Amino acid sequence: MVAESLIAVISSDLKFRERANAIAELFKIKIKYYDSVDKFSNSRDEVKDAVFVLVSAVNAKEVSETAGLVQVAKVTSPQANIAVVAHKKVDTAAAEIIKTSGASIVMLENEYFENSKIELVVSRKLYGEWIVVKTADLVKDRPINFTLYHLMPLNGRFLAILQKGKILDETHLKSFDSVGELYIKKEDLENYKKYLIESNDVSAEGLKRRCRAVYLSFVDSYKNLAMLLTDQSEAASFDTGRELFQQLTQMAEELIASLNRLREPWLVINNSGVEDFTAIDRAPAISSYAGMFSMELEIGEPEEVMIAALIADIGLLDLSPAGVLAVKEGNFAALNEVDARIYKQHSLISVNKALSRKVPIPENVKNIILCSHERVDKKGFPNQIGLEKIPKESFLVHFSEILDQLTVLRFGKTRFTPEEARQIVLQQENTGGAFPPDMLAQISKMMTS
Repeated sequence: MVAESLIAVISSDLKFRERANAIAELFKIKIKYYDSVDKFSNSRDEVKDAVFVLVSAVNAKEVSETAGLVQVAKVTSPQANIAVVAHKKVDTAAAEIIKTSGASIVMLENEYFENSKIELVVSRKLYGEWIVVKTADLVKDRPINFTLYHLMPLNGRFLAILQKGKILDETHLKSFDSVGELYIKKEDLENYKKYLIESNDVSAEGLKRRCRAVYLSFVDSYKNLAMLLTDQSEAASFDTGRELFQQLTQMAEELIASLNRLREPWLVINNSGVEDFTAIDRAPAISSYAGMFSMELEIGEPEEVMIAALIADIGLLDLSPAGVLAVKEGNFAALNEVDARIYKQHSLISVNKALSRKVPIPENVKNIILCSHERVDKKGFPNQIGLEKIPKESFLVHFSEILDQLTVLRFGKTRFTPEEARQIVLQQENTGGAFPPDMLAQISKMMTS
């Protein structure tokens, strides 16, 4: 999807460039380097369509100098997101000036070099502005309230192929069949959801369509929360935190109601989102599984369990890029000392990030998060507490994460069906001590009924 996208880097520092190159390799996008903003400006023709411009301002002596760099970069690449990496002592007032000059985000140098926040930022830009639409979900003989786009494979550009207000007929659907996936702009996501909900298709396929649309909105709201929780350059706002928390709670309620109508909700969850670039991309899927377990087993409030599962892994963004890769692959022995400490503390880090950004987490939800990796045998983390102190909802979050690790699509890894994954987890845990045996029996019965 982003093979022809370009990230432009303005820095002569080798270490800075190496970090940027790792990002380009992860997202499989082109990258160009410029020693100075003047050289960047003189290369207008080759960077005018850059989707991302990464500016090093670590050595800038004054905020006005950084603001000037940003202004030139914005004029040269007007459509790009400008990300500025500033000195770690830059305060929120200076960051605001830089943003006013045209920067989309200001990161501190420790964030850029030591954790994976930049991967979240790039992912949000590359994948957040375009929403994948399954062609099988489009409804024949109805006018569309969004514009459909096709990604041109040779130049990576999006071509509008059916304008908002047009009727989608049989001819269109046949021509789209060979593509499989089309795109809409993020601002049309709610229109797309409305389009599917109002189709009044009560068939199994119709229910799947509507559920996928709700899931996409859920993911988008979550990414907004993740950006808020990890932004050190902007002062926290209680109103913003409360608004996003309420929005996500409402989305969770809507999603769990949609999933409850499906015969195979596992497949809809797993096939609706395939992004897997950052440490938190799978959180919406894990959250959805946990919410379903909560509802079916009548353990806790589903929307609270879902919110807890979403927030629980935010702390993983503090891992180094190598740490993120090790965690994704389940190779925890490969974690260095710093990353191992972050991993075992990530649920606590997640809660602290949320509280510092003024997100009003209820006490019971906070406790679910903090205990989401604790175990019955006291070998969990971060506190190795006993069964009597672990909320049952925490076990649901933990089980859902393991289930997702087995069912997610990753190149070079075996992908299991939810039924196969359930069998593997139950076989492993029946001889282990992570979960209460009675809960495993309940889950087994639920997933086979």
